[in-house]
Amino acid sequence: MRGILPGKSNLDARAVRLTTPDGDPLLTVDKQRGRDYTEILGVKDEVVGSFVTERVGRRYVIYDGDGTLLGAVDVDVPRTNFAVTDNDGTKVAHVRKRWAGLATHLLTTADKYAVEIYDPVPQPLRTMAVMTAIVMDMNLHESKEIT
Repeated sequence: MRGILPGKSNLDARAVRLTTPDGDPLLTVDKQRGRDYTEILGVKDEVVGSFVTERVGRRYVIYDGDGTLLGAVDVDVPRTNFAVTDNDGTKVAHVRKRWAGLATHLLTTADKYAVEIYDPVPQPLRTMAVMTAIVMDMNLHESKEIT
């Protein structure tokens, strides 16, 4: 069905606002057009960090709001496992795209991710590790939408 009815491209610009259950803003994920750059913005639109493509679909580097390198995200071949490492190459988190079932996969745009953080992970790398699930979904899996 996706081949017949192409949906949104994962090259399109998109933004996702994360809020508390009461609707108070927390963070915004601002994906620029293409796959090169995604920013994480705080409540007052200050840059918390960014993901920059080093090798499309295979490796992304993570920066803090001042542009200091924090680490990287390495992606496996099926694009379902994401290893988040610090500047020393130490794995600080693992993000996994989980199988939601055939019907969910074929008939909805819903995806499930699990994030495991290996303590201690300092801020802002800890926040960026959590944001990896959303950023990788927007960069690598968003095109399955049919709208």
